[in-house]
Amino acid sequence: MTRVIIESLNAWQAAVKSVKDNNVMWCTSSPGLLETLTENDIQVESLEKDLKPEQIDSIGRAAFAFAAKASKYLNRNCRWRRYVSFDLAIGLHLSQLFHVLVYKAWLMARALDKSGGDLICVGDPAVRPPSGLVFLFDRFDTVFAHLADRMDGAVKVLRFVEVRKHLDQLDAWVSQRPMTRWEKLLSIINNTPGAFAFKIWRQSEQRGRIKQVRLYPRPKQHVFFYKHCELIEENFLQLLLRGAQCEHLPALPKPDPQRTELPLPDEDDIKKQMILMAKESAAEQGVEFSSQGEAVFTTCNTLLAERICRVLADLHAQIDSFDAGFRFIGEIVDDGLIISNFSRRCLNGFLASTAVNTVCASLHVSMASL
Repeated sequence: MTRVIIESLNAWQAAVKSVKDNNVMWCTSSPGLLETLTENDIQVESLEKDLKPEQIDSIGRAAFAFAAKASKYLNRNCRWRRYVSFDLAIGLHLSQLFHVLVYKAWLMARALDKSGGDLICVGDPAVRPPSGLVFLFDRFDTVFAHLADRMDGAVKVLRFVEVRKHLDQLDAWVSQRPMTRWEKLLSIINNTPGAFAFKIWRQSEQRGRIKQVRLYPRPKQHVFFYKHCELIEENFLQLLLRGAQCEHLPALPKPDPQRTELPLPDEDDIKKQMILMAKESAAEQGVEFSSQGEAVFTTCNTLLAERICRVLADLHAQIDSFDAGFRFIGEIVDDGLIISNFSRRCLNGFLASTAVNTVCASLHVSMASL
């Protein structure tokens, strides 16, 4: 039976016109698509059918092990890194990237085994390249098709490209939807005194009025906010009452979104080591692929290594500007305290690296990880 992996309703509608085989099992990891096709009596199966929790957990443990090994290797061998600790700066990103690629590869390998080698992936093989020190794929990238396209015909690819403008509009509608009047009113009512005071100060600061705030003539501690959250907002008044002078941290250096053409030192060696450590981590945690699925896993590891080296090349090209920017911030903060919530951005990890490695000896960071 031919199995076809789809990731959107539009992809399914396009595939129906192209796949002429009447004996087709549609496969997806999308709960919404699974529900829609089932309601319309379409033969569809979840790619995650019959998965056991321990199988999923093994991939998560392998991702953690890979991130630890890769970070340690990069810290030891990338001498150009200066003060950057890769475990702090990109450890989480390495783990996430490994998990996404290996989990997708594992699902594809299971589908390939069930299909007897007759598997089709529907989507656009061209994914957005990493830029701005971002490792992960775009939310609309069809990673299954991307993997299949690199497998030299072992898995067929049915090219289908979504209208990017429509996807971006949909994304903006979800992430940038303005609050209604009732939502604004409820937001104000639910504020604690500390959070309400913080938001008033934040509005004033954004209008260029009050950059610093304190309650006493001589503050006991200078506090700089980087990424704030509800926990920080609710404790805003307590900080002021205890003698803090509060202000926001200056903007961190911004990574250049343009890809560098400069080579990464020892790139071939780094790729080989990333592939080796990915295989070791998966084997140690019991992530198993069949003989047919090994081709998927090999392709997955190659893509993993290439994407990591692409981001490292951009970081290598911009390390001088990052160094100057963080030293400048260290001079401003001096003996103050930076309070931040958890952030997935690499730059937050670089900020922590600056403090931990005492390039700016007086720079301190308090991370409220939620």
